[in-house]
Amino acid sequence: MRDNGVGIAAEDLQRVFQFGFTTRPGSLGYGLHWAANTAREMGGSLVAASEGRGRGSSFVLELPVDGPSSVAQLRETA
Repeated sequence: MRDNGVGIAAEDLQRVFQFGFTTRPGSLGYGLHWAANTAREMGGSLVAASEGRGRGSSFVLELPVDGPSSVAQLRETA
């Protein structure tokens, strides 16, 4: 998924999934934390990328089809 929103500064990319981290006033900062933890618990991952503030962000969610080893198998066939 890619958006054209506020973007993420390079120094914040490592912290974006930490509980309570937010760049928006009024945000509680738990949505991305919850999503990343849920993905990990299911054997997958959630990765964020951005070219910086004002340049939007992209997120890649990978989930196994049939257990954790399926993600690696799908990568090999892609």
